[in-house]
Amino acid sequence: MKLLVLGGNGFVGQALLSLALKMGHDVSYISRHPGKGPLFEDHTSLTYIQGDLLAVEHIQLDQDYDWVIDLVGSITPKTMDALNIQARQGTVALAKTNQIPKVLYLSANVGYPSYLKSKRVGETIIQHSELSYVILRSGLIYGPGRPSSIATAHLVKMGMAIPLIGNLFKSIAPAPVTSVAQQILAALNSDAINLIWDIDSISGD
Repeated sequence: MKLLVLGGNGFVGQALLSLALKMGHDVSYISRHPGKGPLFEDHTSLTYIQGDLLAVEHIQLDQDYDWVIDLVGSITPKTMDALNIQARQGTVALAKTNQIPKVLYLSANVGYPSYLKSKRVGETIIQHSELSYVILRSGLIYGPGRPSSIATAHLVKMGMAIPLIGNLFKSIAPAPVTSVAQQILAALNSDAINLIWDIDSISGD
């Protein structure tokens, strides 16, 4: 498949690009700045496109794509409106302008109230876009690319094992970033469309 990844040089994006390339997909990613390191420098089937979702009218695409995968987002209060809401409008405009028929949006099922509210608004924008969509809601995502997340995930897993309060921690559902990438790509191959999936707790590291 031909995939256009928004936020490809971020934490989840790098895991997704790596796996998608190994699976033989033709992958492009849009970001304000190119990624650094072997992943971005050693793959001839990976294309960088400079662009900003807040100014999609300046983004030029030279090929067709099967899916837009939108990983852009922020937990920082100052940038949540721009990156969790306004950027979704940019995603929809980019897909429609370039006749990309399907969008997968990585949302969240855990976080502080204003963050989750902004993610739900973003979901609504995707749902009302008249594009085919899949929305994946993830809990805490951890992995080597974000060392602090590993310690946090370990603490949450310990909490999940505590009687009586364990169910409270299960709602956070720590998931390794590699497994999140796998679920994203699996969703692209599913016949299911126009739905929301929760990424539950996934075993492994």
